[in-house]
Amino acid sequence: MLNNDFRNPVVLAKEIATLGLAAEGRVEVGLGAGWLGNDYEQAGIEFDELAVRVDRLAESLTVMKSLWSQGEATFAGRYYTVHDARCAPRPASPPRVMVGGGSKRLLTVAAREADTVGINTSLNVGDKSADTKIQATLDRYDRCLAWVREAAPDRFSSIEFQIVAFATRVVPSRRAAVRTATMLGLPGEDALDLPIALLGTPDELCERLLERRERWGFTNIVVPGEAMEAFAPVVARLAGT
Repeated sequence: MLNNDFRNPVVLAKEIATLGLAAEGRVEVGLGAGWLGNDYEQAGIEFDELAVRVDRLAESLTVMKSLWSQGEATFAGRYYTVHDARCAPRPASPPRVMVGGGSKRLLTVAAREADTVGINTSLNVGDKSADTKIQATLDRYDRCLAWVREAAPDRFSSIEFQIVAFATRVVPSRRAAVRTATMLGLPGEDALDLPIALLGTPDELCERLLERRERWGFTNIVVPGEAMEAFAPVVARLAGT
């Protein structure tokens, strides 16, 4: 997942195109508008308001997708101006694009431009505060999916939806899952149904993943690296379903 503000779209598009030549059909690039203020402070880059960052991402995607699909781009926007840029050689097919977010503005861009849309809690606060967990309500996910459908009704059924389960733990019982949720700063038993959490036995996790696919269409599930080995039995049980 790359922060758009730290990269030039022409240079990045060429780099990804080169990677696509080596791994034809297997390149997926995630692009975001940036959200962590500390990243910008460390890099000495102005942390603009969300609307600016999202609009800049939209322009960047326009440039990159033109380079990947047509091999060239000329663009004059508010944030980027490109004159006769070329992308050669380029892969036979453009890479898959993933864009994630939790605001209506960002999800509107994602709905129109991305192959995979990641549904997140709102990260407008610019830090890793508890506010992001508080906003991860079931109603909020319903609202986020409604924004995507509203922005791109004709292609809604072809979009892959992703969710990042920041809190993933395979535990022996529901009681242990509730205790773990509380320890992680989540709202106890109520957290077990939240898409950002995968806490439970393998059977319970399989059931929740199927329920979330049915309700929200989540089929691309991201778990933390440290949880991969313990989570493997869940993947094995759901393989092919």
